[in-house]
Amino acid sequence: MDMKQVLKKISNLTLALIFVLVTMISILPPDVATALTYQHDHFNLIMADVGALEKGQAFNLTLTMENKSGQKITIDKLSIRNNGVVIMTGMEDIEPDKDEIENGTSEKILNSYKLYFVSEGADNNRIDIMIEYKVGTSDHSADAFFYLEAADKGVKDPEPPFDSSKYNPGLVASVADNATVMAGQYTGLDVTLKNTSVSTSAGNIVFTPVYESGSPFTHVKTLSDMPIRDLRPNDSQTLKLSVNTDKFANPGLYPFRFKLTYKNPWGDEFSSEHIVYINVANNNLNARLTVRTSSADNVSAVAGKSFTVPVYVSNTGDFYAKDILITLQGLSQDTFILSSGTNRISIDRINGKDFKKIDLSLVAAKGLKTASYPLSFRVEYTTESGEKDSETQEIWIPVTGSGDAVSSLEILEVKTSKTTVTTSDIFDVSVTIKNAGTVNAEQVKVSADGTSALLPVSQNLFILSKLTPGETRTLTFKYQPSPDAQRGSVPIVIRVESLDGSGNNAMISQAVSVFVDADKGSTDPSKNVPKIIVGSYSYEPQQVKAGERFTLYMSFRNTHSSKTIRNIKGSFNVEEKSNTTGNVFTPVDSSNTFFIDEIRPRDSYDWAVNLYTIPDALSKTYTVIISFEYEDEYGNPYTAQEIIGIPVYQPSRFEVSEISLPSEVYMGQPVYISFSLYNMGKTDLYNVKMSVQGDFAADPMSNYFGNFTPGYMEWCEINLIPMQPGMGMGKIVVEYETTSGEIMTYEKEFAMNVLEMPAYDPGFPVDGPFPMDPGMEPGNEGGGFFSSVWFYIILGVVVAAGIAITIIVVRKRKKNKEFEF
Repeated sequence: MDMKQVLKKISNLTLALIFVLVTMISILPPDVATALTYQHDHFNLIMADVGALEKGQAFNLTLTMENKSGQKITIDKLSIRNNGVVIMTGMEDIEPDKDEIENGTSEKILNSYKLYFVSEGADNNRIDIMIEYKVGTSDHSADAFFYLEAADKGVKDPEPPFDSSKYNPGLVASVADNATVMAGQYTGLDVTLKNTSVSTSAGNIVFTPVYESGSPFTHVKTLSDMPIRDLRPNDSQTLKLSVNTDKFANPGLYPFRFKLTYKNPWGDEFSSEHIVYINVANNNLNARLTVRTSSADNVSAVAGKSFTVPVYVSNTGDFYAKDILITLQGLSQDTFILSSGTNRISIDRINGKDFKKIDLSLVAAKGLKTASYPLSFRVEYTTESGEKDSETQEIWIPVTGSGDAVSSLEILEVKTSKTTVTTSDIFDVSVTIKNAGTVNAEQVKVSADGTSALLPVSQNLFILSKLTPGETRTLTFKYQPSPDAQRGSVPIVIRVESLDGSGNNAMISQAVSVFVDADKGSTDPSKNVPKIIVGSYSYEPQQVKAGERFTLYMSFRNTHSSKTIRNIKGSFNVEEKSNTTGNVFTPVDSSNTFFIDEIRPRDSYDWAVNLYTIPDALSKTYTVIISFEYEDEYGNPYTAQEIIGIPVYQPSRFEVSEISLPSEVYMGQPVYISFSLYNMGKTDLYNVKMSVQGDFAADPMSNYFGNFTPGYMEWCEINLIPMQPGMGMGKIVVEYETTSGEIMTYEKEFAMNVLEMPAYDPGFPVDGPFPMDPGMEPGNEGGGFFSSVWFYIILGVVVAAGIAITIIVVRKRKKNKEFEF
């Protein structure tokens, strides 16, 4: 054999091997023939080839797992590492389409999961896939990887880079309307975080408190695990905090500020500052000193004689007072003078709810008439919080004038319903008097004097016609501090006058004081600024749809404890607008401004407005800014802004075209139908899949189409096979997901009359011609089977079956070509 023959045989053998190899590849399924395989002891992981990828190009990842472990494999977790080669449309964890794979079988564990190719380089474009799974009951994990091919940049211009930074999840924080913390201690607080996005998850959420000067919140501890790993669209999660509040904080509503940092699924970092309003309750009162006498000591004096007054300096607050100086004022020869000691008394400290007793030795002037006379004290001290305070207080000493009759009336008790009041408080002063004599007391006049700082709300004078011996009577007066009352102690003097049994006038008096906690320097606009907030809001219906009306309800609250706000002008505006129709929300039968006359302290004003949402609004949460211009009681102008979020839902609109059907068919005879699927709405539809239900078998029984953009149309072809005679009912069922994640179903029903195949009739001619009516018989013509009715029935069935088989084969070949890479 010469060399030429050898070379010829080798050439022929090579061509034969190439032909066999090409033939074997061509008969493999497309997703195997063009796949990449990662081999593991327990399984093979096959990735369908995606071809050469441009930077920014989207592609679908499909993974098939072949189980060779000898036991069932159960997938617990499937994730893709974000390593700069690809970015995902969701968070790193992926829900597998199939999580159980029996031994010796293959399953698609991930079907068309959308990714973006973002690698800069042409080499080493590795995609890492982490799998946590069980073989039987034993836990395992594996890190699979594949290499993606980058397209030659010289072939065509790359697509614009994918801008993931515009996908901001948009977090909203809120607390319960009655959220309250206690001053001077750590209190648990639940903050609800909601992801208002309809499509973008938030991950790695970190909470950071913002400490401001003047804020009562001194320290915040996070009880929830940080960071919050994942907050999916439209989901909420409770953030548990422990808040320590300044023990000297005044009760009221305060802004609680904090910062959230978080990432979207592509790793873009965002931050946002949030304000929620928390009510601070303080059961502890600041130090407040009062100078008083005790009814048990039965303090009284006789004109011209010396007497002792036990004085009690009491701290009615919960915190201590220190560096206390008590100065006795107003001593004179006409009233009282000291018989011994000094008029200045120093006390180091008085704890909360404690007191110190001081004994004063005095002499009453000889010329005093029977009455009660004031003894004034200047009280100066420093509170535990470091504030210096001072005030003037009085006690009243009943004096019996020389030679005057001693009244038989006694004042048993004088007390107030509140010891500390604000300018908006109304309080009671009650006095109990008794006739301790042996005769009637007539025309008893009881009056109360609160000076100009206290305004009487009820009558401040009572006249009792008679008080019998031993009888007691309790009377009540109502007062409210004057709006311009100064901060400090205000005495209320109770005077009781009557005619005694001898017809002589007798008068006694006793005083009690209240502390008016008015704002110092209230005319200074820089202090105690009243604030207006959006206390709550809601909308009806609860799902705001594009192209429809809704009603927005808001409650505006004046958070100040004593100041009224007036002449309130408000307006609302939406930050984002539609490209085609402008503002997303348009007022109906009104404007975007409103006016409120006034809101009293800690009161609320409810307001509602009808709005129309433009038809082309996207499904997302729109930020609405509420702006306020208002004045306080003194005409000082202020401005404020509040932010609320309103999620808008763009309704989907899916339709199926008319289906042309024959009125009658034979059972078992295939019927070819075709129709179109339309997305007629203004929003994307996801995971569209179609199925056939009813009294028919179908090829195919179901189909998956993926995502439909607005205006998209898909052509469908189905072969229906009637399975039972009678009126056959069926329907085309289409399921899809909206942008908000809601699963929708569209159904289109159809019906056909199904006939049974004609039964064989022994008397019916098989090999003869069709029977004729009498008188219509033809001549003697050759016939046989080919001229019989059975020939035409069988021929029709064969032709119909041939057409159906041809359509199925053509469609399958067309599908195979569509899936070839």
